[in-house]
Amino acid sequence: MWDGRALTAASLVATVQAALVWHTWAFDAVTVSDEYDRDPGYLADMMVLVMTLVAGPLVALTAGLVLGACGALPAAWLGRLLSARIGGPRVVWTVVVVAGLAAAAAVSLRGLGASFPVLWGWAAGMLAVPVLAAELFADARRLRGPAVVGAMLLVLPFQGWAASLTFEDYRSPELSPKDYAGLWTGEDGSALLLEHEGRADFTSLPYADGLAEAACTGEGTWTYRESGELRRAGVDLSAPGCPEMPVNGWEVAGTAAQPELFLLVGDPDDGDVRVLRKNPAVAR
Repeated sequence: MWDGRALTAASLVATVQAALVWHTWAFDAVTVSDEYDRDPGYLADMMVLVMTLVAGPLVALTAGLVLGACGALPAAWLGRLLSARIGGPRVVWTVVVVAGLAAAAAVSLRGLGASFPVLWGWAAGMLAVPVLAAELFADARRLRGPAVVGAMLLVLPFQGWAASLTFEDYRSPELSPKDYAGLWTGEDGSALLLEHEGRADFTSLPYADGLAEAACTGEGTWTYRESGELRRAGVDLSAPGCPEMPVNGWEVAGTAAQPELFLLVGDPDDGDVRVLRKNPAVAR
């Protein structure tokens, strides 16, 4: 029943799907800005080129062969077995098998970030078309080529869309003004203490001095800054004892459970980031 044609057809279809998903992942993984709004830059473009032209074909061929041999053919065989043993249309049992395997795959891939329905639909599509190809070529039916191509044209746009959703854009946490009060510390020994009444104490607090970086120790005041079109929410500092330190605000990052304040220093296109993390044990 299953010969080389069925395996070849399923693997080729799976390879095309894997190539699309890989290229989508490669592009999104290295071009989406990080949680501090840093542009990936030139190296990211080079990585996309390498991952697409060098690693892409090998990954797609390997994934296609594995999906065809270990996914599509067993799913089609199990659908036929259930139809013969239990009864009922073979296509119905095959759909049930594909749906079940896709659900298992969606559960195992939840760490990618997309929702379960999206992951389930993506996994079902990745498996369904190779299964269709295996079934059609195993039975040597007419119009098998156009049928497989038509199915691929229907499924591939969804595959690309679903793959792109696994790299969701980062969203900074929404903190209320009172959530900023407390002690924020950095790995380099810097510290920023924000009190509810608007007073601020800081130690070795970095700031951007043009394209250079400087630090200041002193006290001052802070105000909550709402988010705008070009900047996130955060805090603005005023430090009379550090006249060189601009009022430029620290912006919020991290998560609601583990908030951070960050500041970009140096070249806007190739600078560095300074991060302060809130100490939950100290509240003011």
